[in-house]
Amino acid sequence: MAQRCCSKCFTDKNLREKIHNLGKIQRCIYCRSNEESTIETSELFNLITPIIEVIETNYRESETGLNIAEILKIEFSLFNPLTNIQALVKDTFYEHKPLLLDKKFELLSKDLDNGWEELKAELINKNRFFPQTTLYKEAFLEQGNLFNIFTNVIEELNY
Repeated sequence: MAQRCCSKCFTDKNLREKIHNLGKIQRCIYCRSNEESTIETSELFNLITPIIEVIETNYRESETGLNIAEILKIEFSLFNPLTNIQALVKDTFYEHKPLLLDKKFELLSKDLDNGWEELKAELINKNRFFPQTTLYKEAFLEQGNLFNIFTNVIEELNY
């Protein structure tokens, strides 16, 4: 039997709204909320597929990295702290991508954190309108390696 999660399991406003619009009023086993709008975990998988694609594109397998639940919790701040995250992620991924449950991942580019700090400093202190940092060039100029990823994420956010 498919499990159901509710809108209160998540912090993301758009995801909560979609669950609220699609769901049936029931009890949620993951955050223990009563009479909330719930959807099946297979429906949740379909809703978070763009995030999964970002993870598969921008993270690589690593023995010391984060598991998929930790990435969704820490990097994407997807879950309400009262949610049983491990159980929800297991139930959501088990049917569609069970192999992701056993893997650990790390960001492909650890330079992004340093690049972000460099970009912030340049925007605040030096060149507000035309920054020259590597991160800016990679993400916002068409010849950059991150440009296609950035534009795809922006397009996904528009839907």
